[in-house]
Order: sequence, then C-alpha cells, then structure tokens
Amino acid sequence: MINLCHLRVAIFGGTHGNEMSGVTLVNLWVKNGAEIQRKGVETKPFITNPKAVEKCTRYVDTDLNRAFSPENLR
Repeated sequence: MINLCHLRVAIFGGTHGNEMSGVTLVNLWVKNGAEIQRKGVETKPFITNPKAVEKCTRYVDTDLNRAFSPENLR
C-alpha cells in the first residue's frame, strides 16, 4: 500500500493592501478552490492584511516588509 504524504499549503494575498492581483486571486479561490486543490495537498487561501486591503493602502500600522528582522525571528 502506498502512503501519500499530506501537505498543507497556505496561499496569501493582500500582504500589501494596495497590490490587488493577489487579493483578486485569493477571493476567487475562497469562492471556488477547485483550481488550487491537488491530491494529498490541503491548500487554503487567506487575505493577509484585511484592514489595508479594505482601505486599499499598502499598510495600516506596520509595513510588513519591515516587520521581520533577525532579532524578532529567533
């Protein structure tokens, strides 16, 4: 019997709230995720920065490009 590994994958759109292509795709996949499903893989789409997406601005409180440093990733 073959044992297939089960993978979990997250797809994020909206990290920068004013970059709408990822938001558009995530919204499409939330409504109908058949396109991103594969056997043995659980794929789930997420809007990463919903407040910024709602305001269509890059960020609200923190620029996520500046949120990760070696110090806070330890």
